[in-house]
Amino acid sequence: METVTSIIVWGLCISIGGPLALLGFFHLLFPKSAWSLYRWWGRLWNADPQQIAPAYQSGSAMRVVGITCGASGVFICAIPKLFLPWLLLSP
Repeated sequence: METVTSIIVWGLCISIGGPLALLGFFHLLFPKSAWSLYRWWGRLWNADPQQIAPAYQSGSAMRVVGITCGASGVFICAIPKLFLPWLLLSP
């Protein structure tokens, strides 16, 4: 039972944390590309963020998003390593 629980927990955490960390690193390494993608999506919905807030510091914002998503993804991936032994020991 512990093996099944361990596999399920690791699978869930990696499947959620992995893409989140990749998304964060993409925002951190390529902030202009990420902002261009957001602008493209905004123009599809007739809500270009550059027209709504022309003085918006997009590079800084994309880096903050990148750090936040990347750190969250890495933490989610580390949850089984940190908490699984404790969870398996509880009755």
